[in-house]
Amino acid sequence: MNTSRLTFRRTAIVALQQITLAALLFLLIAGWLHIPDANVFEVLISIVFALLIAGIAGVGQSLIALRLTSRPATVRRVLLGMAAFVLAVLLWYGVSFGVGHFIEKAGLWAGYLNSRFPASLRHVLSFQHLLLCFLWIGGGVKWIAAGLLAAVVFAVVTCTIPVRGFWAILCTADYWLSLLLFVVVGAVLTGALMGWTPGHGLRVEVLSLVARMLLVIVLNAATIALLLQAMARAVVGIQSVGTDAPVTSQPRTAEMP
Repeated sequence: MNTSRLTFRRTAIVALQQITLAALLFLLIAGWLHIPDANVFEVLISIVFALLIAGIAGVGQSLIALRLTSRPATVRRVLLGMAAFVLAVLLWYGVSFGVGHFIEKAGLWAGYLNSRFPASLRHVLSFQHLLLCFLWIGGGVKWIAAGLLAAVVFAVVTCTIPVRGFWAILCTADYWLSLLLFVVVGAVLTGALMGWTPGHGLRVEVLSLVARMLLVIVLNAATIALLLQAMARAVVGIQSVGTDAPVTSQPRTAEMP
């Protein structure tokens, strides 16, 4: 089997694993949203169920990462990956909150900057162009933050020394190319596909929505699979130059002549 076919097969397998995990999480989230919050007991149940969903997501991603790097799926590594994943999700929501605050004021910034440009440039750097640029920057920051946090979690799960694994990932060109593709698909292509409507009646629009949603799911799963494989190659590459575990001295068993 040649390299391209093997890469395609691995990407398809990881993408299918991501889609399966996402479908499971979607069903759990749908059930979680139906939990009432009329009293304190129901609120506690909702909080526990939310933590359970986050834990399942962390365990699933940890198992995928360990399988890609051929690491043993020990309880310690899986629990560590679950905790790191939950913390990374919380950090990403913090970044998203800040980006959302910036996007809310993007219209004001676009109007202000457009008014400061000379009249010869206002047609090129129009209000619409500046606003679209700000929206793309905001979306790109969110997805770049997601990719960097994913690298941190991947290194924590798969490496004995996470700092060395994270640095190896950052020094890999495949990671940055995969992250760029991840940002383009997630921030630009997904929004363009979901925002487009054919406008030929309700039935056509419903079919188009279903087709576009399936295409978005497949594209995002494929880009995530490529990103995970790039990180896995970087982590496994550490083994080619030496283990990521600290070297311990071995006692001499025989005297040198």
